[in-house]
Formats: sequence, C-alpha cells, structure tokens
Amino acid sequence: MAEFTEAQIKEIVQSARMLDQAVRRYERHEQPFSLVATITLHDFAGAPVKGDRILVITHMSAYNLTTACTYIRLGYWNRTRDVWVKIEPAPLVLETVDFNGELYLQEGMWPRIQFNGTAAGDDIFAIVQGYWIRVPRIS
Repeated sequence: MAEFTEAQIKEIVQSARMLDQAVRRYERHEQPFSLVATITLHDFAGAPVKGDRILVITHMSAYNLTTACTYIRLGYWNRTRDVWVKIEPAPLVLETVDFNGELYLQEGMWPRIQFNGTAAGDDIFAIVQGYWIRVPRIS
C-alpha cells in the first residue's frame, strides 16, 4: 500500500469533496411521450424548467407508428417562441427523427416536439433525454 503525505491526503480529500458536490448537482433526465393523435392534439410539451435548474438536452427523437407525417419538429420553447433545432419533412411511417447535441434550457423554458399532418388515431411517440444541473439562486 502506498504511503501518502499529509499534504497529499488533504489534496485527495479536497478533490473527493469537489467531485461529490458535482455528482449531487447532476440528475439524469428522461421524459418519454406516447399518445394517440387527434385533429387538434399532435404535439408534446415537457415540463417547464424550474428556477434552480438548467436542463441540458442531449437527445430528442420522435416517430409516428401509424402513418407518415407532413413533418416532425424537435425543439424547445424559449419563453417567447418555439425554437426548432431539427425539422424533418415527410418522414415515413416508423422513421425516427433524431437530434443529438446539447441544448441548455433555463427557467421557464421547456422541450417541444411537434407532429404535423397526423391523422386522428395515429400512435405517436417521442423521447427527450439529458440531465439536470442544480444551480444556486442568485438574488
């Protein structure tokens, strides 16, 4: 077993504390959606981000199990309007539309996935994945 000096032990303990704090501030996020489309209902909106967090979206995907859509949009609401990071025109039945990257959503923003051109009764599915970071409140 290796012998450590007192200075090395203090450095190891300090590093462990910093790592422990970082891990406690990180939470995995996964929000699957599944619904049967109607004439007016054909999109998903995630829960708004709370003030003490940042949501980092790393993956979004969506598909229509029943019929082909006019298009599928992946994005988020930025407190004033929709921001679409991926728009796929005319995806086929079961063709998955994906976004991989990093989107940083702050307080009052939320993920959005929209299916246009669905038929009533279509089975539509989507998932939003990423992680939460807790942030201190600045007042």
